[in-house]
Formats: sequence, structure tokens, C-alpha cells
Amino acid sequence: MAVYDKKVWEMFLEIKNELPAEFTPTDVVHLILRNRPTVNANTIRVHMMRCTPNHSIHARQPHDIFYYLGGGRYRLWRPNDIGSADPGKKSVFLGLTPKPLREPTSEVVLNWSRFTEFIEARTKFAKVPCVYVQTDKEMKPIRIGKASKGLQSRYWGGTGYTVGAAMANAGNFVFVAPVEKALCGDVEDELIWRERDTLKFNNVGKKAPPTRRLIVQDQGQHPTWASDRQL
Repeated sequence: MAVYDKKVWEMFLEIKNELPAEFTPTDVVHLILRNRPTVNANTIRVHMMRCTPNHSIHARQPHDIFYYLGGGRYRLWRPNDIGSADPGKKSVFLGLTPKPLREPTSEVVLNWSRFTEFIEARTKFAKVPCVYVQTDKEMKPIRIGKASKGLQSRYWGGTGYTVGAAMANAGNFVFVAPVEKALCGDVEDELIWRERDTLKFNNVGKKAPPTRRLIVQDQGQHPTWASDRQL
């Protein structure tokens, strides 16, 4: 991970007075990159969630900076907001103690490859543990899966050709990222939960967040996630 002259949360404090009443991660990225063009934009977005105590994938840190409004929009944190990252602060909501959020326990970097032919993806990741995302022609996810033994075992023989035939001439894509075998299920669960509102062909994993939460960072050509489309 890159090392910068300041911690990312300190960069947030530098630019917070320049933010409008409501803003998006893109607004924050632009302000930081204005003076620090080498900072990774995805790193900024991930750290925003870490510094947003009421975000669904907030990682507990003693920095209450942002408040998530939904729909990809934020405002600055206020002293009386609920769900402080500071364990010493008490949160009160109509006299009830809110249930603690399931928080990320580790960070995973996914190095994506994009394919227009499913058989090509199966060949390259034949025996490589991976997660994969089938998307529409705009690269929006419509199904997410895992192949802990590689795609050849998951889509053996004619099954792979059936999937390939279904994609033919549709303009759809398949994105694949290698993942440690032991992590395949956790990464799949996290991605399904993040994209639960738009996945047409996943039935499992959309009603409750995974027991183990992950912060996922993308490298390479990755799908157009719902969070990206909200920016």
C-alpha cells in the first residue's frame, strides 16, 4: 500500500471546510487530488467509509468525520450523530441502544481481468481459485459467483459452452479475479451483499450482511459497481 505524507483521514480534515452541505466521494477525491495527485482514488473512497461510523462497512477507527445519507451522498459528522466510532461515546436513539454493525475485519485487493468470451475466462482461470462477475453490456453486475477450485471444475465440459452460448452476441462481460481458496466464499458473500439491489441472478446472500465483512479494493478492469454508479 502506498505511503503518503499524511494519513488519509488527516487529508479529510484539510479539505472538509471546502465541502458543500452534502457531497459525494467524487467531491472528496477531487479536492484531495488537487494538491496530492498521486493519492489513489479508490484508497480515498475506502477510507471515507472507514471514517463514516454509520456506513454499513465502516471499520472502527477513532475518527468521526463523515455521515452517510444514503444514495451515495454524505455530509460532515456532527457531535450528536448516532453510532460514533469512539468507543468512549454513547449512542442513544429513542432510548434504545442500536445493534452494532458488522464491521470489516480485513482488506482484500482484487486484481480483475475482463473477458468477452466465457470460454476464454474458463481457460485462463481453469484451476485458479477465483471470484467472477457476470455483467450486462454496461458492465453492471447481474450475477456474482465463486470457483474455489477454478472455473474448469465449476463449469466443466458442456456447461461452460452453455454459458458461453448464452453470452454470444449479447455484448455482456465476465470479470474474474484470483482469490485465495480459503477466502473465496467470504469475498463472494461481500460482493453479493454490496450489489444485492441490482443482482438479477443471485438468490442467496441478499437479506443479511455476511458474518465476516471485508473491505474490497479493486485493481485492473473491474465491473461498474453500484457504488460507482452513484458517484
